[in-house]
Amino acid sequence: DSARKSDVSYVRHGLSIYLESGFAMLNSYFSRCLLVVWFVLPSLALAQNSTSAQEAFQQATALLTSGTAEEAEAALEKVTRDFPTFAPAWGTLGNLLRRAQKYDLSLAAFSKANELNPSPAGLFNVGLSYAFLNDREAAFSWLFLAKESKAVLMANLDGSAAASNLRDDPRYASLFPTEAEFASPFVEE
Repeated sequence: DSARKSDVSYVRHGLSIYLESGFAMLNSYFSRCLLVVWFVLPSLALAQNSTSAQEAFQQATALLTSGTAEEAEAALEKVTRDFPTFAPAWGTLGNLLRRAQKYDLSLAAFSKANELNPSPAGLFNVGLSYAFLNDREAAFSWLFLAKESKAVLMANLDGSAAASNLRDDPRYASLFPTEAEFASPFVEE
């Protein structure tokens, strides 16, 4: 208890000197401690949160193989609540919800994942979600963006159940590479 009082008085004394002398105290022990508290500890907390998000995500995805889909869904929803900016959890949740045919929820999860970490695969997944919901205009908008990225294998669409909602639209064929594009698939423009 006396050591604690001594620490408190030392801090109070240091604070009063610091306030009186301004930046003259930068080399003092007290100022270095303040700098650590102000600058170092917050970054350590962020790193710990990132690790915690990754660990929680790994535990949730382990349930995809060892548990039920409902358990995995609940665990992934918890990860997205606890770590709302962790994009991989949103994308995995979107895939799980799509397999469960919860297309409106899947769309929301894929949209959030793409908002946090924009990617060609994100564009494709959002477009595919709209196709499952039979919103052709939105589906084609997103799928054309995915095609324009030249980083998505659009042939994956044709094997999807969502394609049946789009096949009779004249725009559907233009989502796929032309014969000329197939002839030289590795030539960059």
